[in-house]
Amino acid sequence: MSKPTLALIPSGQKATKVYSVLPSDGSGDFTFDRDTVATRVRKDGLIEEVAADIPRLDWLNSNCPSLLLEPSATQLAAFNTNIKSANSYTLTDGTLTENTETAPDGTLTASTFKATATNGQFQKVKTSTSGAEYTVSVYVKRKTGSGTVYLRAVENANTAVTITDQWTRVSATVTSTSTNIRYGLALGTSGDEVYVWGFQVELGASASSFIFNTTGSDVTRNADVCNNAGDANTFNDNEGVLYAEIAALSNDGTSRRISLSDGGSSDRLEIFYGTIANRIDYHIYSGSSFQASGFSLLSSATDFNKIAVKYKENDFALWVNGTEASTDPSGNTPIGLNKLQLQDATGSNDFYGKVKDLRYYDTALTDAELTELTT
Repeated sequence: MSKPTLALIPSGQKATKVYSVLPSDGSGDFTFDRDTVATRVRKDGLIEEVAADIPRLDWLNSNCPSLLLEPSATQLAAFNTNIKSANSYTLTDGTLTENTETAPDGTLTASTFKATATNGQFQKVKTSTSGAEYTVSVYVKRKTGSGTVYLRAVENANTAVTITDQWTRVSATVTSTSTNIRYGLALGTSGDEVYVWGFQVELGASASSFIFNTTGSDVTRNADVCNNAGDANTFNDNEGVLYAEIAALSNDGTSRRISLSDGGSSDRLEIFYGTIANRIDYHIYSGSSFQASGFSLLSSATDFNKIAVKYKENDFALWVNGTEASTDPSGNTPIGLNKLQLQDATGSNDFYGKVKDLRYYDTALTDAELTELTT
């Protein structure tokens, strides 16, 4: 296997910087920006808050870290760690007791909720926008009993969720039909008890990383931006391969791109998730003219997939998970390549997802090498 000229295998970072493994002179490092604190899951499984401008190497559901890049999100759930009725949660046929169990962040801040009658519940109501889509999520762990657990999400209704004796983050997405949203829990069986921690209410179709809120005001996590790796000496205008092992955060129909370009829109190669669910595409432009494209349907865009785009004059190909997914036998290569970004070539359509491996090869790899790389 040929050696890449640029390799990002997330392992090293500092404020405003994500280090590449190759090249070793620092020219392949990415600049990073996020103007607020944010959370990640550490190797030991605990949630940790990191400072503004610190890239997040996240270990959620994985035995190795990935670079977590998310759009901006606003936490609408108030007092979301110390959950109790004194913080204006309304209790019906139940009790809430604070600080009874170690929470997912390692602190003794989880609460116990016990139903004292069938469908005992607690909830909080907040002003919302009618017609907007919201996602409610919370961490729950069973203490006693085996009855049904319900997440109260947005509307005045219950969604059954599956929990165990280990912390599980459950969620539900609902389009609001009123100017109020609700979040809380209900237990179908009297006497059942669960531990609960970390409500999150946010606009959109999926739950993002946890946002702490110990006040009654909304809290916003700003977007992650990661770009500006490499220079003209890193990339080859005549041939090469851009490879990424990535996972989307959701199939939300937005454009999320990784680009190799001349610093503008004239000459560029872009890998992207677009408006079609579970599909990966690539486009290549040279001298502002479209040259080549291809796509592949994925089993799931939110799983990690290994994707490689080969470019060479009249020889373009997309490889996905060990298979050549599409070819394009006609076209010119982009020229003046000097920048690799986790966004499009003009600085828009940021890539939001998880990056486990990102590499550039300055030669067009063989089919055998591409098979090995993407398997």
